[in-house]
Amino acid sequence: MCQEIKGPPRADELKELMDSSPTREEKMRGLRWNVISSALNSFFCFVTWGGSVFILFLDNLGLNKTQIGGVQSFAPFCGLLALVAAPFAARFGFKRVFMVFYGTRKVVVLLLLLAPWVLARYGLSVATWFVMGTMFLFSCCRAIAETAFHPWSQEFIPNDIRGKFNSITNIAVTISSCAALVLSGFVIAHIKGMSAFMFLFAFGSFVGLVSVGMAYFIPGGEALRNAGNQIAHLRAMRTCMRDVNFVRFLGAMSPMALVMALLTFLPLFLKEQVGLAQQDIVWMDIAGQAGILVSSFLWGWLADRYGSRPTLMIGLSVVCIIPLCWILIPRHSGWSLPLAVAISTAYGIGTTGMILGQLRLMFNNVVPESQKTEYIAIWYACTGVAAGVGPLLAGYSIHLCRNVSGRILFVPVDSYTLLFSSVTGLAVLSLFLARRIRPDDTYTTRQIASGFFETLLSRMR
Repeated sequence: MCQEIKGPPRADELKELMDSSPTREEKMRGLRWNVISSALNSFFCFVTWGGSVFILFLDNLGLNKTQIGGVQSFAPFCGLLALVAAPFAARFGFKRVFMVFYGTRKVVVLLLLLAPWVLARYGLSVATWFVMGTMFLFSCCRAIAETAFHPWSQEFIPNDIRGKFNSITNIAVTISSCAALVLSGFVIAHIKGMSAFMFLFAFGSFVGLVSVGMAYFIPGGEALRNAGNQIAHLRAMRTCMRDVNFVRFLGAMSPMALVMALLTFLPLFLKEQVGLAQQDIVWMDIAGQAGILVSSFLWGWLADRYGSRPTLMIGLSVVCIIPLCWILIPRHSGWSLPLAVAISTAYGIGTTGMILGQLRLMFNNVVPESQKTEYIAIWYACTGVAAGVGPLLAGYSIHLCRNVSGRILFVPVDSYTLLFSSVTGLAVLSLFLARRIRPDDTYTTRQIASGFFETLLSRMR
């Protein structure tokens, strides 16, 4: 049986936290550097591995959907490294480990510049293994760096402004992402072949290295003097799993991670089934970023004002209907692009509330700061496994249904229909499980919605 863990941290843990944590003034000064670093890192992600550009690169290289799913699964699956990397990060310093491994991954991405040469000289099979090896090394560096970053971020972001600060960071990240997408769409439209991707990867890696340099000015992240060895760390993790609220949180967040991972092949769906051009697909991503931009501050305000769990559940409710919209979108029509833009915007709005609510709930209510290393390592590993399974299942599902074509009444049925239907079911499951997480507020989702519309109507009068 699981039991709630509500006891206070030990005296030695409290003393160490007080000695090593930066003052509030130092935290406030350092927040700007985190915003800059996050924005530049987002630019790096969208022009290299984290957006439609990379999916289109793999497709142009000649990989099939199963292979693309395998490559995309490396990054989240390597989240399992968090279980062994967390004590290493605590002993050597969260900030130091983050900067070393995040910097290394920016250099590793440059190996992708050799992929066209490998393809031309040794063939598709060798090129596929080369890309897989590169992305595996990249994913290991990413997992170790992010294992260090999350406990560090709990330290340098004040709890009372976490929702608002995350929304401000989201806005900066969104603006940077839009710049990356505009550049990517322009380059792909005007530079033919693999040269477009090579330019984007090289320029993106340079920007990524600058983002790591900005993180140097963020305070905190020092080594924990009483960090235990690997055996002690594993024992502490077993203790964490006796925390009922934490287990419920993991149960709700894992399907959510799977939902987002299953949409890996959305760019190929838009290209193959809906009939959008490559540059339209890349530029259409800006619509999703616009949804994030216009809603971030509202979601952050809602989270700080009314609590994290209602914010999470409202965002999840929006995400539940998005896959059904993709199933119903007209194919090869003049309405295809504008409707795709509208759906992407709604998805950006929903996922923003979902993610901001999740992170605020985790850091403010679920994870005790005295045991952040163990708790966050388990969370990162569990959601990583779920997100890693997603691309593999998605690729296999599309391959299995590759010959499916037709209509049921007015609903188009193709190789992606099963995938989108599964995404809806998982989003509903995550929404149901999220209701069981202990809230950090006294408001229900219904009360928030009622209060929001009452305020809106009063201002209209």
